[in-house]
Order: sequence, then C-alpha cells, then structure tokens
Amino acid sequence: MGMFNKKMNISEGKKYDTTKVSTDGITQEELKAIEKKNKKLIDIYKALGAKDGEFSKLDLALAMDGFAKADADGDGKLSKKELNEYANKLNEEYNLDIDRKDLKAFLKSVRKHTKNDDKDQTSKIIQADADAKAQAKAKAEAEAKAKAEAEAKAKAEAEAKAKADAEAKAKADAEAARIKDLNTPKSYIVQNGDRLEDLLKRSLEARGIEVTPESLAEAKAEFIKNNPKALHGPKGKEYLYAGDEIKIAGNLEYKDSKDVVIAKYKKAQEAAELKKQQEAEANAEKERLQKEKDEKIATIKNQYSGIAAAFEEAEKSFEAQVKKDGWAANTADAIAGFFGSKNTEDHVRADLDKYKEKLNELKAALDSENFEQFNTLYKELSENDITQRVLKYNASQETGGNVVKGVTVGIISGAAAVATGGASLAVTAAVAGASTFGASVAAET
Repeated sequence: MGMFNKKMNISEGKKYDTTKVSTDGITQEELKAIEKKNKKLIDIYKALGAKDGEFSKLDLALAMDGFAKADADGDGKLSKKELNEYANKLNEEYNLDIDRKDLKAFLKSVRKHTKNDDKDQTSKIIQADADAKAQAKAKAEAEAKAKAEAEAKAKAEAEAKAKADAEAKAKADAEAARIKDLNTPKSYIVQNGDRLEDLLKRSLEARGIEVTPESLAEAKAEFIKNNPKALHGPKGKEYLYAGDEIKIAGNLEYKDSKDVVIAKYKKAQEAAELKKQQEAEANAEKERLQKEKDEKIATIKNQYSGIAAAFEEAEKSFEAQVKKDGWAANTADAIAGFFGSKNTEDHVRADLDKYKEKLNELKAALDSENFEQFNTLYKELSENDITQRVLKYNASQETGGNVVKGVTVGIISGAAAVATGGASLAVTAAVAGASTFGASVAAET
C-alpha cells in the first residue's frame, strides 16, 4: 500500500517515462494473456484504444499522453489525487470501474510488455497521427468537395438540361399553339376596298406560307368551306361585301366595325354619285364650250375664207386691169400720179401687199385660235375693203383711158378729174389751161 502513497514519476528517462512509447505496440497475444489475468486491466486497454485485439503504438502514445495531461501541476509526477481524478474521468467517460491502483497496474503492464521494444517520441507519434489524420481529412474533404462539386456540376447540368428541355418544350408548345392559332379561322370584318385575293395573300403570309397559285387555290377552297355564302359575283371574279363578317385564318386585324364600314361605304357611294354627277355636268359644260368654240372657229373660218377669197378676186381683178391697160390708161394713171393721187397702180399694189400681210396675220390668229386678235384684224380688214379699192382703181383706169383718147381739153380735164379720184375743180381748170400740154396730148392722139 505504501508504494501508492508516493508520487509516481512519469517524466523523461524515469521508470514510467510517458514521453516515449514502443513502436511495436502490444500484440494480440499479449493482450489475451493480460485479459486472462486481470479483467479491469484489459478494460483499461480497450477504453484507451485497443481494437481488434491490438494496442498500437498510437494507442500507446495517446494513453501516455493522457497520463501526462493528468499531471495537473506539470511536475512530471502523478500524485494520488491526480491519479484518482484521472481514474474518475475515465470511469465517467468510458463507463469503467477503476481506481488509481488500476491505473498504476496499467502503466506497469505497458512497461513490462514494451521494455525491450524500440521507442519513439510520444508527441511525434501523436503528431504524425494528427498529420496523417489531417491529410486524410484534407484528402477526404477534397474528395468530398470534388465529389460535391462533381455532383453539383452534374446536378447543375442536369437542371440546365432539364430547364433547356423544358424551355424547348415550352417554345415548341408555344410555337405549335401559335401555328394552331394562326391556322384557326377567326372573325374578320370586310373593310372597304378589301379584295378576296388580297385577303387570301395576307392570310398565307401571316401563317408563313409561300404565296403561289397552288397555295392561293387551296386558301380559296378553305375560305369557301368556312364561308359558303360570303362570295358574290361570277366564278373567277368573286368579290366580298364590305361590312360582312367572315372567317379567315392568320389572325388578320381590321380597323373599322361593321357599322363604320357600312357608313363609310354609303358615304363613298354618295361621294361617287356626286362626283359622277359633277363629272357629267363638267363634261356637258366642256362639250358646250367645245361646241361653242367649234361654232366660233367655223364662223371665223368662214369669215377668213370670205375675206381671203375677196382678196384673191380683187388681186386677180387688179392684175387683169394692169395687163389690160393701154397707153391711154397708163397716161391717165401718170396724170393722176402727177397731181398727187394715190389711186395709181403702185399705190394700189402697195395696198394689196399690206392687205396680204394683214391677211396672213389673220390666218395666224385663226390657226392659234386667238379670237380677240382675229376679230380686231378682221374688223380692220373689213373697214379697209380691198375689193372697193381695186374696183375704184379699175373704174378710174377705164374712165381715165377713155378721157385721154378724147380730143378736147374739156375731156382731158374731165379725165384728170376722174383719174385723180375726183380732184378739185381748180386742178381740172389747171389742166384745161395748160395749152401746151393739151397740144402735146392732141399730137400724140
């Protein structure tokens, strides 16, 4: 009993050195031998780490470390109190029934079975185990992390795929629903100006169908099937009534309601009728004005033709008179010119030329339908009657020639009077008094 009252020395190099332990541990055979002799002792071995019948160097190191930590004051010795406290701790922790003597017996057993074994530092073995565990833990954590990341990645990929599949399905379903909706005939109010072929083209384009003669024919057949009473008119020229409600695919939009369409149609009809009436009135007025113009043109053409014909006859008459005139008429013409008369051949010819120029201007006004200028020129030409001018000249030439052929001065003076177109009696007297002139004329006669 006395040995237990002393402190148990556990410091380095002492009998119970806890700083070093056997690297071989305590074998199964040794443990079995211990178990046969001391049940409590084997309980301590099991509590402190013996598994599968072995007590490894790590188990030894941890056990010795436990005893070292039981040295509360750190003096390298275990007192009764410290041993009792450690025994109580193990009892509580591992459900044992031991005391300080049992712990003392455990240390003696360890020393006995490892006395000649190779030793290693307790702290080193524990640290190596800690490092190994840390590495194993790190490796396990890394593997767990990698596994978790792989699982997370796989999960994310699976979720992404599921999401993509769901979105693709939703998109496909939506597209199918859209196409189905587009291909489902819906109500449409025929608008003013709508043509059947245009509506069919719009329907095909809205559904993404190429517009061809074949697709149009199919669309028309489908339309007739859905709207058996909607078409009017002969085959191939069918038309729709504005304001009718029809069924057509493509979700076609329209602007005006049925009432508005009909109201606009009536208003357009009224406007068309009014326009037609206005056009008829305008055409009638145009025809009236054209008729009036045609009549006016016919009138002025007749006027021109008349005055031009009169000029032509006057010119022919004048030229015939000039050609006809003999020496006596020429003498009379000369006498008239001598006394300043303008009723001579050269004056008449000049008047004819001027009249012809005005007549050309009149023709130009006629051709350009310048009625105002035509009337002005026509009035001017009528007031200066060229026919009378030529008749007067021709008559004077006839009379003057006869007078010159007379033998009396009285007759000569009469000729002078006629040739001058009715000169004054003073002139006549002057001619009569010119005896030398009169004798000369008599000699020529």
